[in-house]
Amino acid sequence: MSQVDTSPVRSTMADDEDFKELLEMFVDGLNEKRDLLSSAFNQQDFEALRKVSHQLKGSGGGYGFAGLSERAAHLEEACKHSMGADVIAERLESFLAYMSRVVV
Repeated sequence: MSQVDTSPVRSTMADDEDFKELLEMFVDGLNEKRDLLSSAFNQQDFEALRKVSHQLKGSGGGYGFAGLSERAAHLEEACKHSMGADVIAERLESFLAYMSRVVV
């Protein structure tokens, strides 16, 4: 049985004091994005899932969260190529778990 990683995920820019306030706003906004993603999946609105994951793919990388960006890209790809609800659910679950570990 593999262990679930629960360690905090920090931005590569976390030590930049000039960037700290922006990082805080980004991380605070992730709660809303998690809710949007969950709601879209529950409604089987894969286009909305694709759009939100696309936004997070870009902004995650821009804020120094490469892992967040990578997982968002995997979810976006599953939605874009209609890989099916099971694949999308698996990628969404992984993405949401990772998002919950993101801290300033």
